[in-house]
Amino acid sequence: MIKTDDQTNPQVAVLSTGGTEALIVDKAAQYAAEAEKQAKDAAESAKTSAANRDSTRLSAGEAAKSEAASQNWAEGTKPGGDGTYSSKEWADKAEDYMNDAKSSKDAAAESERQAKLSENAAAQSAIDAQTAVTEPVLAAAGVTIQDGKLCYVYYKEVEG
Repeated sequence: MIKTDDQTNPQVAVLSTGGTEALIVDKAAQYAAEAEKQAKDAAESAKTSAANRDSTRLSAGEAAKSEAASQNWAEGTKPGGDGTYSSKEWADKAEDYMNDAKSSKDAAAESERQAKLSENAAAQSAIDAQTAVTEPVLAAAGVTIQDGKLCYVYYKEVEG
């Protein structure tokens, strides 16, 4: 601790350390006072630094927990318990839904193709049935069907 001896000489100070006192001149007293102030500031700075270090450790721990939770929500399995899905699980489900939709679309297209084939077969059956009934009648009348066209047969009497 540094005291100034104001009663005798303001330029002289008494330095008291561990029970010993020494007189020092004004400049040395200023340096000693500045050193003492810097020592107190350093001690305060060390306390603040220690508190910041502890805070940083806590923040780092929280950041690690957040990172783990984030990773779990991104790629984990049921990160929030039953009924919750991670981004990866939703992506997998979306892909499954897309595959189901594609399969349904393909099945619908196949059904449509089969329906068209059945429709064409039914139309051909109707044509065949009509032809089976119509051809003998037309033939009796002297008409035939060739290449989808009606052809009339003319009989002409020839002399001679």
